Amino acid sequence: MKSIEYEIAKRIDTANLVKKCKENAFEVVSFKPEKGKESITVTTGAWLQTTIFRNEQNSSEVYIMSGGIFPNDFYSTLNPENIIKFLQNCLE
Repeated sequence: MKSIEYEIAKRIDTANLVKKCKENAFEVVSFKPEKGKESITVTTGAWLQTTIFRNEQNSSEVYIMSGGIFPNDFYSTLNPENIIKFLQNCLE
């Protein structure tokens, strides 16, 4: 199992992010909308097998996990710039 984690200084608006994930054909596996401890788990081919977005009290994170080996071009798909571009309308 391999993973990449990003911590984002702003909080993620998880309700808005759920909509965006669905628009981009990310399969939403679970969404827990508890205030301050929201989390979304999605599966997607674009960001490999499992992506978890969290919105904790003072920070947010994106956690990407793969059961296999990251492809050679994983950085071009999963680099911080692309993650922020995807999240930019979902940051509080």
